Amino acid sequence: MSIISAETLFHFMKEFSFLEDILNNKFSPRYYREQSVFFDEPVYILMKCFCDIPLSLVKKHIEQYGCYAIGFNKKWGMTNRINPINYYNENSNFIHAIKIQYDACIDMITNNKSINSDNFDLNRLKKALEYTFMNYKPVRIEAGARDYYNEREWRYIPLEEEKDSIIIKKDNIKQLYLSSEIQEDKIEEYNEVMKNYHTLNFELQDINFIIVKTNEEIRYLCKFFDTNYKDNPYREIVKTKIIKREDIEMNF
Repeated sequence: MSIISAETLFHFMKEFSFLEDILNNKFSPRYYREQSVFFDEPVYILMKCFCDIPLSLVKKHIEQYGCYAIGFNKKWGMTNRINPINYYNENSNFIHAIKIQYDACIDMITNNKSINSDNFDLNRLKKALEYTFMNYKPVRIEAGARDYYNEREWRYIPLEEEKDSIIIKKDNIKQLYLSSEIQEDKIEEYNEVMKNYHTLNFELQDINFIIVKTNEEIRYLCKFFDTNYKDNPYREIVKTKIIKREDIEMNF
């Protein structure tokens, strides 16, 4: 029986320089624009995305997101609070019920309504619901469109209680923006700020695969590991985990 999910969390990208940046500087979350049924306009979510698609099924994903990738074992992902997202049918009763509750919460906050309880905080409920919504994605945006359900996405979205979120607050950067709340040219500025805070670190032993395009890039990375990790006992092992896109297409 063929597997439908890998024991590896892959992060795909379109340029070799992005892979270099991860190997040099680790991961930092970035803002990604998404359309969600829970909001009346597009939103920007601060996150880092992965998938657990087996290499034998990854061809279409590569075509969409790029032929470069780094893959980590799932134990690393679990330890770092990375979570598989939930996919929804926007016409389902489940989504309808959640949206009713969220809209009611927004209405109460907007109109300064209160609940007869000293221990109930509507704003905390709103933020908790919004964090939940950031981990949801539609099966597809419209009929005939790309099926997101096949992407098997996992996400890391920092919590406000974490150290990096304190930094985000200090720099007046929010976890989620409605598109009307921020100018698009500010997004890249905030992404640059986040590069100063490496929220997802990893060790060589956490890496299962590195995918590149050419033999020259393999040689370059082998030299990189020899130079920067010469005393690391996993240096030779990780070099054996570098493969080309072509090898995937031919052997998986």
